[in-house]
Formats: sequence, C-alpha cells, structure tokens
Amino acid sequence: MTARKKSKFLGFGVKEIGLIFVGSSLMALAITWFSASIDMVVGGAAGLAIIIRHFSRLALPFEIPVFASFVILNIPLFIIGAAQRGFGFVKKTGLAVIVVTGVQAILEQFAVPFDLRDDLLINALIFGVLSGAGVGLVFGVQATTGGSDMLAAIIKHKFPRTSTAKTLLIIDAVIILAGMIVFGFRLSIYAIIAAFVASRVITYILEGLRFSKAAFVISAKHEEIAALISQKMGRGSTAWASQGMYTGNKVDMLFVVIGSKEAADLRSIVYETDPSAFVAIADVREVLGEGFVTYDSQQL
Repeated sequence: MTARKKSKFLGFGVKEIGLIFVGSSLMALAITWFSASIDMVVGGAAGLAIIIRHFSRLALPFEIPVFASFVILNIPLFIIGAAQRGFGFVKKTGLAVIVVTGVQAILEQFAVPFDLRDDLLINALIFGVLSGAGVGLVFGVQATTGGSDMLAAIIKHKFPRTSTAKTLLIIDAVIILAGMIVFGFRLSIYAIIAAFVASRVITYILEGLRFSKAAFVISAKHEEIAALISQKMGRGSTAWASQGMYTGNKVDMLFVVIGSKEAADLRSIVYETDPSAFVAIADVREVLGEGFVTYDSQQL
C-alpha cells in the first residue's frame, strides 16, 4: 500500500495537533470545574497545585493559581523526559501542557457555571470521564498532559512491562493521600472514585485506538477472494494450508486483518464470490504494521 503523505504544521501532524488540543482542553475543563473548584485532589501535578494553592492562601498575601504551579511542577519532568526520549517527545507534551494551562487560565477568570459540592459522586464521575478521555487522546499520539501522566510515561520507558494506566493510578493514589491529610477524608474518597474511572477510560481509549478484527476465510475460491480483498479494500492476506478433519479436504485458509468497520465489506466480497465459504471474524486488541499502527519503541 502506498503511504499517505501526512499534513504538517510547525513540525506537528494536523491530526496530532487536533487530538492534543481536544484532549488537553478536556483535561483543563475537568481540573478547573470538577477538581480545583471544590478542592478535590485527584492526583497529578494539578492535585499538588491545588494543595499549594491552599497553603498559599494561609501563608501568603496572595493566592498561587493552580495553572502557575502546574507549569512549575512540570519543569523537572520535562528535563527527564527530554533526556530519555529526545526533544520530539517533549515537544508534543509541551504543546499539551501549553493548552492545559492556557485553557485553565481562561476558565479561572470565570465563575464555575454549577456547584456539585452537594453531589460529589456525580462530580467525581464527570471528572473521571473528562480527564480520562483527555489523557487517553493525548497518550494516543505518544504525548502526555504533563504531571503524573509524564511521570507514568517516564516509568513506562524505564520499565516497559509496566501498565501506564496502573502506574498512573498508583502515583495519583499517593497524591490523593496527601490531599486527604489536607482536605479531609470525605473528599478523598470521591477523588479515589474519580481516579479509578479516569484510569478505566484511559485504558478503553488506548485499546480502542488500536482495535481491529482478524478474519479467517475457508473457500475453494480463496485466490479470487484474496485478489478482491486487495483490490477493493487495500488489505493484504495470508494463505495457510488447512485440512477439514471431517471431510479430509485440503484447502488454503485466508487470514486477513481489517479495520473494525470493514467487516461488512469483507463479508460482501467473500459471499458474493463464494456463497458456501466459511468465515470466522474475531476481535483483535492491537495490530502493529503497515496499514495499521506503526511501532514506535518510544510509545507509551
């Protein structure tokens, strides 16, 4: 298949910019409206920034905004990330942090449109969905939104077998514990719920970005079917020698990996060519290779 030329803007892919902007904006919205507004520490640099804001109110004549502490806390993580993976990785994350802090700074100038202090469960669930979706989208382009996301990515790079979502949950749990000491037990219980929901949403989105289907086709017309799959769908296929154990007939079985929305096209090709064909289609959680996701040794 011919590789498509990707549009670039300031060294970023247009799709990457879009996903980073949307994901980072969702994260900023979650922090400002559903976390910082009620002092619910749901982990990450933002959680530490909320704690810093609290102590600045007590010890200083001015308040340190959440977005300002968020930037400062990310500086050492950027240095480590750059040393590990190079400027390309930090550049994407830098864009994400700029969007997160920029949107936070704007939102903090306005009053929160609603107050969910009396319904903390709904607040926690909304935060978890918004922040999880935001982080998942940014992770999907091999970047982070900074803070504990960046720290989880650093740990993932050092220990590849670790789960990014689980590592993030552990880091956030430590910060939530600090929030429990400062703001009390009740808020922290809902913060734990929010962090758990966020980790589930992150996992779902990261797996969904790589979700595909594998099809096994047994037909006497396998060569014709393979040619049509290549011509009409642009997908390659592999023939495996197989034998029916009941009939004893020997025939090649086609194996082809397709996108999650291409199953209907494949069935149409197969059964229009050979109505007696046997087809089995299974879900595949991750596919690396041409036409799907290109493997990146630096990926999260």
